[in-house]
Amino acid sequence: MEDIEKDWNKIAKSSKKTGYRDGVSDGRESNYQKYFDGGYEEGLKNGLILGKIKGIVSITALLNKKPLDLTEELQNTRYGCCEICKNKELLNNSKDKVINIQSASMTKTVTDLMSSYTCIPDLLNKPNMT
Repeated sequence: MEDIEKDWNKIAKSSKKTGYRDGVSDGRESNYQKYFDGGYEEGLKNGLILGKIKGIVSITALLNKKPLDLTEELQNTRYGCCEICKNKELLNNSKDKVINIQSASMTKTVTDLMSSYTCIPDLLNKPNMT
């Protein structure tokens, strides 16, 4: 009977450890997924804005038969506005701080692009463009 009790205690202890590990792992995965989803949404939103601007600038140059002169941000829309891609030290900050830095950078980039390419503000504000 004593052997059965020892075995039972061993199994119970092992199950508790496994359950705890699984719970911690599930919690981490859930947390990572939440942050990934937020970053993906923000990146997609920024990518769509840059894509629209690049499209407007490209078609305007084509229609006016002028050479296409894109800024660095529009030449490299995949990484051109990614602040973490430019500065890995930002990973040491909180998620909210990184989002604020990225958002401020994106706002400045769009403002600069709108002043550089005068065709953008009018076309970007037309229905079905935003």
